[in-house]
Amino acid sequence: PAVAVASRPSTMLWPVELDAAREVSVEVRAEDAHGARGSLRLEVPEGWQVQPARVPFDFSGPGESRAFTFRVTRTTAAPGRHEFVPVAELEDGRVFREGYNLIEYPHIDRVAFFEPAATRVSLASVRATAGLRVGYVMGSGDDGLDALRQIGVEVEPVDAVRLQQGELDDFDVLVLGIRVYETQPEVAAANEAILDFARSGGTVVVQYNKYEYPEGEFAPYRLSMRPRAPRVTDEGSPVRILDPASPLVTGPNALDLSDFEGWVQERGLYFIAEWDERYVPQLAFTDPGEDEALGSLLVAPVGQGLYLYTGISFFRQFPAGVPGAYRLFANLISLTRERWDSR
Repeated sequence: PAVAVASRPSTMLWPVELDAAREVSVEVRAEDAHGARGSLRLEVPEGWQVQPARVPFDFSGPGESRAFTFRVTRTTAAPGRHEFVPVAELEDGRVFREGYNLIEYPHIDRVAFFEPAATRVSLASVRATAGLRVGYVMGSGDDGLDALRQIGVEVEPVDAVRLQQGELDDFDVLVLGIRVYETQPEVAAANEAILDFARSGGTVVVQYNKYEYPEGEFAPYRLSMRPRAPRVTDEGSPVRILDPASPLVTGPNALDLSDFEGWVQERGLYFIAEWDERYVPQLAFTDPGEDEALGSLLVAPVGQGLYLYTGISFFRQFPAGVPGAYRLFANLISLTRERWDSR
């Protein structure tokens, strides 16, 4: 193609509760030997407005690129799935809506992999407790930090040095990314600071980890995984809410079984198999022909705070824009010891 187009982010969760405009960045890259000249616009469905309406580009040769920023505002758009599609139109009338990457290895033929340059938007009701301050310890390539920002939460990354120094007083919640105990031994070495944060009244949310997690005794109380840890691989498998009155279910998003529709790839993995009685399971997932798995989401009081472990595959659902996963995650970070004790 004469030009390649790519938009960022490629997926966006847009809470209906947020009125502010959001930005979409579109990169245009010239591929033609003579460059490319034309204009770029961002097509949005009815119920949205975008500024600017159109921007020009002029590239003198191949490989030149530039990123353009569009501001999108919701007006009357209804909850559901929407797409913002960047369109590059050259002076000769040719139109391009795709980007591509070359796949080239010695053992296969050279091929161009094309994909639409659209930003896929999930417009849904998603609330987190107002004013929450969240620290996020990055794991193995998960999108949790960006997911929290998309729902309007104030969140910042926390590295091992900050953990080791115990500089966590600015946060209400500490979230650990996937497989952090496997991929970041320096975080594991600072685990006592994570537990101290919970003991002092904070909420700790630990996302899925592998066998290093129970074997290292990083949790505040005993828990274990079997050699083949429970997991639920059918993304549409039955779900049971164990306590519909649990504060984890009732707010700030009132969850029901519809929040578990439209999930992708799996429900979760590395569920806990056995746990201390101080942990309280919240959900039951069931693969066809298998027993219920109850260890996907556990909550335990620790000191003055809370400690949560979840093997739910949020890292699969966030890139797919699954609203129910965002709503459940918002409830996890909004849970406080005060609300938990009032159940």
